[in-house]
Amino acid sequence: MASIRAEAFLDALLHPACRVEFLIHNFTRVPADWRFDRRTIEEHLVYYVVEHVCRGRVDGKTFYLEPHSLMWLPPRKVHTLANADPRKPISLYHFRFDLLKGARRLDAGPGMVLLHGADDLRQAFAQLLDEYRARLPYQASRLRAMLHLLFTGVLRRAGARAAEDDPPLGRARRDRLAAYVEARLDRAIRPAELAAEVGLAPDYFTRVFRRTYGVPPRVWLVRARMRRAADRLVESNRAIGEIAAELGYENLYFFSRQFKQSLGLSPRAYRRRHARLALPPRGA
Repeated sequence: MASIRAEAFLDALLHPACRVEFLIHNFTRVPADWRFDRRTIEEHLVYYVVEHVCRGRVDGKTFYLEPHSLMWLPPRKVHTLANADPRKPISLYHFRFDLLKGARRLDAGPGMVLLHGADDLRQAFAQLLDEYRARLPYQASRLRAMLHLLFTGVLRRAGARAAEDDPPLGRARRDRLAAYVEARLDRAIRPAELAAEVGLAPDYFTRVFRRTYGVPPRVWLVRARMRRAADRLVESNRAIGEIAAELGYENLYFFSRQFKQSLGLSPRAYRRRHARLALPPRGA
C-alpha cells in the first residue's frame, strides 16, 4: 500500500493509470443496535449521516457524526462505530472504494477526515448512488469525475477549517442549537436568537458558526426547515402545500424555491427519488 498526499490522491482519481473499484454503495437505515468494534477494512470508507447520531472512536478519540456530518477513513484504519441512541435507527449514505495503480492500493494522505454541517454534500451522495446503480455507458468515467468533485470539496473544507484560529462550536452548544431549532421549525428563526441561546455575541457567533458548519446561520436555518420538509415528503403522502404550511410557509412557490436551492431538487422530484432510494438495510 502506498501512502500519498491529498493533492496526489485527487490527481490519481482522474489519472489513466489508476482505477476506482466500488465495493459497496448504498443509502440505508441501519438497525438501532448497529455496532462495529475495532473494525479494520482494506478500502476507503465514507459515511454521510442523514438522520440521528453515530458515535465513533479512532486513535483513542471519541467523535459524533450528527445529521449531515461526514467521515472519511483511509484503508486499514481501526475504528469503532455505534448508534449513539439505540432508540433511533440511523439513516446514512455509505460507500467503500479502492483506488488502485496496477495491483497497488493507494492510501489517502489526510488520514481520517471529519466534517460537520456538510448539508451541501448530501446531493453529491444521492447523485453518486444514482450513477452507481444506473449501469449506463461511461459509468466508470462519470463515477471518477463525481468522486473527484466530492473529495475536492471535502478536502478544501477540511483544510480551510484547520487553518482557522477560533475554536469551533463545541458539541454541547451544537446540541443546544439543534434542540432549540428542532422545537421551532414551524417559524423563521433569527440568527440573533441562536447567538443568545448559546450565550455568544452575534458577530463572534456568526464567525464561529460558519467555521463549524461551513455556512452562515441564515443558510443553516433554512436548510434545517428543508430537512424537516424532506423527511415529511418521504414519510407521508401529504400534499406538498400542507407540509409547507406546517413549516410556516404561506407561499408555496417560495417554499419550493428554497427547497430546491437547499436540496437540489423540487419537492415533488425529491419525493419520487427518495421513495425509490429507501431500500431494505444492507451491510454498512
